[in-house]
Amino acid sequence: MPSPLIKWVGGKGGMLKHLKPLLPERWNVWHEPFVGAGGMLYGCSPAKARISDINWMLVNLHVQTRDCPSGLWRKALELGGWDGCDLEAFLERRAEFNRMLREGEKTLESAAMMLWVSRHAFNGLYRVNGRGEFNAPWNRNMARPLLRSEKDFLECSAVLQNAEILNVDFEEMLEPVQAGDFVFLDPPYVPDAVSGDFVSYDKGGFSREDHVRTAETARRLAERGAFVLATNNDSPWTRELYDGFHFHEYGTNSGIRAGRKRREVAMTNYRTKPLDSIGRFC
Repeated sequence: MPSPLIKWVGGKGGMLKHLKPLLPERWNVWHEPFVGAGGMLYGCSPAKARISDINWMLVNLHVQTRDCPSGLWRKALELGGWDGCDLEAFLERRAEFNRMLREGEKTLESAAMMLWVSRHAFNGLYRVNGRGEFNAPWNRNMARPLLRSEKDFLECSAVLQNAEILNVDFEEMLEPVQAGDFVFLDPPYVPDAVSGDFVSYDKGGFSREDHVRTAETARRLAERGAFVLATNNDSPWTRELYDGFHFHEYGTNSGIRAGRKRREVAMTNYRTKPLDSIGRFC
């Protein structure tokens, strides 16, 4: 099973043991409008998929991975420094990547640079400021960045061969959903009650109104006959938004502050196995 080539805030690769058992037995087309790094997609490898994200540079990475995996791997390899780098080299590459962001460069080179700067950033984090600039700090070589193997790129590409890749708002992306399709909604989470943490993965952020739109969209799709699985922080507001859905609680270590446990919840419009039978977090 392939795993994502980039680390992303809220990635679901580590939550597959909780989420995969919640999938319906069968579906027609997989729709994922907040695909992020693709942890859930790669973990389930659907036969036919439509995926999207509002972050156009991330979408470019997925497109290049699908269409030219070996070329992308070679471009990343040519950047060097995969056994570590100094601060000057990191700042130079970060500035170059931000130039690519400003100029809207959708190329193999920009996708490779995205992999490089995120792997050399603190905690492997991809983060942008309000101007859309990548501003994650250098990792001080506290962890070797390591370039994934060409085989890993090829395996990710194989999954994406079955995917239509978009860069549109989630409501627009979900317009073609039909009865019998599966929709996985994994938006940027509402701030948790303890810290209010939120790190932006796109300069536009994700507002309270966007969360309301997401829940309303989930209801419309459920009424249409689609299978809907949504995730978020387990908060009173989340439960209010998805009132009437089935709730499945689980726990996770925060992807932003390693080691901090928090409660998350998955919502489905269809019945699944009892939660304790899929390994409830205690």
